[in-house]
Amino acid sequence: DNRDVAVKSVLAACFSIADREVELLRESDEHPNVVRYFCMEQCRQFRYIALELCTATLQDFVEGNYGQMKMDVSVLFRQAMQGLAHLHNLDIAHRDIKPQNVLLSVPGKNGEVRALISDFGLCKKSLRTFTVCGTPDYIAPEVILSRGHDSGSDFWALGVLLFEMSIGIAPFLGREAQDKYESVLNHK
Repeated sequence: DNRDVAVKSVLAACFSIADREVELLRESDEHPNVVRYFCMEQCRQFRYIALELCTATLQDFVEGNYGQMKMDVSVLFRQAMQGLAHLHNLDIAHRDIKPQNVLLSVPGKNGEVRALISDFGLCKKSLRTFTVCGTPDYIAPEVILSRGHDSGSDFWALGVLLFEMSIGIAPFLGREAQDKYESVLNHK
């Protein structure tokens, strides 16, 4: 289609994961805050998934490595929340919300950047699951306690993400996070 895309390559051993990811992307990518899926190709060793090209992740933004423009944390958070709510309306649990899995789009015609939910590798077509998965700093307490994962668990991770976007560090990193938080409060 003569457009620039990002290409995700998946090893043959993970083809079933790639197939599930593509199936869920096809179902959900009509929302402006969910990364767009374009096509999949394969060879014997890899499956290649063509996705919407983005310029950065929220991790880049949090670390100060995204200097293209000043961005409003509340707008990015609201957009990520809208993308996640769209997935939940389709009965899809993401199960791995973290700064690396929320992308920042290529600026639009007016320079606007959108936050996009991405990486559907751990997604499940059920809002209630009992597998403990995700990235440790973002896993909800009920998941760790083996009580299951539901839409609230994804929103817990999004709340951790909001804290990290606002303060610059994840909240559960012990003394380092506390020192950073106190530093931010003292400068207000």
